[in-house]
Amino acid sequence: MKVFITGSAGTGKTTVIKTLAEKGYAAYDTDDVPGSTQLELRATGEPTNWPTGYVDWAKYSWRWQEDKIRELLASDDTVFLGAVVGNWQAFVKFFDVFIVLTVDTVILYERLTSRDVHEFGQNPQNIQLTVEHAKKKTAEFIEAGAIAIDSGRPILEVVSNILRVTDAHC
Repeated sequence: MKVFITGSAGTGKTTVIKTLAEKGYAAYDTDDVPGSTQLELRATGEPTNWPTGYVDWAKYSWRWQEDKIRELLASDDTVFLGAVVGNWQAFVKFFDVFIVLTVDTVILYERLTSRDVHEFGQNPQNIQLTVEHAKKKTAEFIEAGAIAIDSGRPILEVVSNILRVTDAHC
């Protein structure tokens, strides 16, 4: 079983993946797996360094690298990959279950302004854009077949819901 967990920044992907790994599952936040993601210039597709401060997503794209993603998914075990990447549509076919984490705007804003897990999102302009685009991106994921799971609940409840959905698709 291969499970893709996505959602906007601040919806809890990192915490969910960490909790699944602690429970013994093969679970990877691809932001933390060397070679699995890369920041690219949209205009050329060339790799680039992470900018400081505001990230103008009209200029950049955070993208999965196919060879590394295939390597992570090669196991016969259930594998959970957590990410939000610009080229996700090209990878949905590799997964048995596609989940989008959702959270209400108040919780999302609170998480984004108080977190210290990732560099991204600390700039106030990026936080505002993330909050504004979260509903649009969630709708896009659901339209593509993602199952929405409310991640505004306690983490063990969120993970339980994910495992329930995953078991239902076996």
